[in-house]
Amino acid sequence: LLVELSIADFVRQNKPSANPEMVKGSKEAIAKLREACLETYNIFFPDALHRNAKVVDTKGPHHNRTGLVRFWDEQKGKFCLGLDTKKKKAGEIVYLKPELLEPIEIAKREKKSNINEQVKERTVTFPDFLDGMSFTTKVSLRELETMKAMVATKDKNDLEKVLDTCLNEMMVERDRIEKKAKELEEYLRRQKEEYLRRQKEEYLRRQ
Repeated sequence: LLVELSIADFVRQNKPSANPEMVKGSKEAIAKLREACLETYNIFFPDALHRNAKVVDTKGPHHNRTGLVRFWDEQKGKFCLGLDTKKKKAGEIVYLKPELLEPIEIAKREKKSNINEQVKERTVTFPDFLDGMSFTTKVSLRELETMKAMVATKDKNDLEKVLDTCLNEMMVERDRIEKKAKELEEYLRRQKEEYLRRQKEEYLRRQ
């Protein structure tokens, strides 16, 4: 989900020349995103390893199953997860992408005192992301949780449509926030110029 969010933000920042397919078609760009998103995920959920987790993958056969995160497989680019079975806890070994896992114990602790200590936002910069273009994106825990909630409650046949709708709404909101920030910056710039102009006039008047 973090990868999809980052791709959507790259397209937003570089429209109309960019599209999701050009990013997904670059193995190097996707590898950079996955590495950065994994690091971000570990920052958001520092105790995710060796913790109970739930699978959030409506397209896959393991959706809503729980198990124990064992280790990170660098070659596969996935976590090794021991899924619980009727016969044994963490008995079925599978490898899943980090965005498909939701830490169970972290979610419980967030509702208690540690929620204010958790990192809620991170900015990631790629100096040479795709075709020489640099890329800076901001990822928030709130957006990730929103996407997780929407994906977890939808049928797999509607997943792609729901995810696209969710991402589009988030990008519209980012555009709105950036526009407001630029308007405020411009307003402050004009205020500063006006102040300096008046100061100069006052100085000249006193001469």
